[in-house]
Amino acid sequence: MHHRYGGPASFNGPWSGTGKQVSRLRIHPARRDDSTSLELTDDKWNEELMNEYDDGIKYDDDALGELFRNLEARGYLKNTLVVVTSDHGESLGEHHIAYHGEALYREQIYVPLVFWFPGHVPAGKRVSGVISNASIPATVMSVLSFAPVADFRRPTLDALWSGSAPNSNAGVVSEVAQIYPTAAEDLVSEKLVPTAMQGAMKSLTTDQWQLITHERLGNQLYDHTRDPHELKDVFSAADSHAIVGKLMFQLQSTIQGKPSHPDVEHNPSRSSLEK
Repeated sequence: MHHRYGGPASFNGPWSGTGKQVSRLRIHPARRDDSTSLELTDDKWNEELMNEYDDGIKYDDDALGELFRNLEARGYLKNTLVVVTSDHGESLGEHHIAYHGEALYREQIYVPLVFWFPGHVPAGKRVSGVISNASIPATVMSVLSFAPVADFRRPTLDALWSGSAPNSNAGVVSEVAQIYPTAAEDLVSEKLVPTAMQGAMKSLTTDQWQLITHERLGNQLYDHTRDPHELKDVFSAADSHAIVGKLMFQLQSTIQGKPSHPDVEHNPSRSSLEK
């Protein structure tokens, strides 16, 4: 979902209670930059923004329902693999950031991923643990019983919902190139936290850790199990040195092309499809 959020007027909120899709107010302390009147954690600004975001979620949900109804009406529903995901998350004031593409905190890289294929994907099964959208191509090939492709190097995910294999997505890499401000909110956030407006960024996400590197402004590390909102940077903490070394090595190894798809690695002749 992209700013500006929302949909047709019939989907306008405001939403509250169980109808509210996100509830993220007051997580980050307010900070105002002296040169502007815009405060990214102002409650009124946040509430209006999240209402618009919730409008958009309701609109997307209804559009997805319409897609399923049309597939069913045409007789395709039981023989169609449907994958629902997103290319990014969204910041709605967290870390003093609005929208997306500026940083790699979890709210910007955490996205939904749903596979729907009656008779092939179990209904209602939820897989815990970190996985990557880069695994989607290999997973589609596997679910549709095609041979694996050498260029699809992330592991397939279907073994996770069948319980036949452990999660081999030990860490997931995200990257954002240097960008330039496109909104007034961007000019505020870049003065408060490291953002991609000052240089390219990379991150490694594991079940416990969020490592974020910046080409100019140094590194950050957050313990997601103890600090789910990523408020306490522990990169320089004395007891973080060992895990920092391990995560930095894992980040570089993954960027350089590992891990490979295990089936292709052991049976290269099975990679019969062309790019």
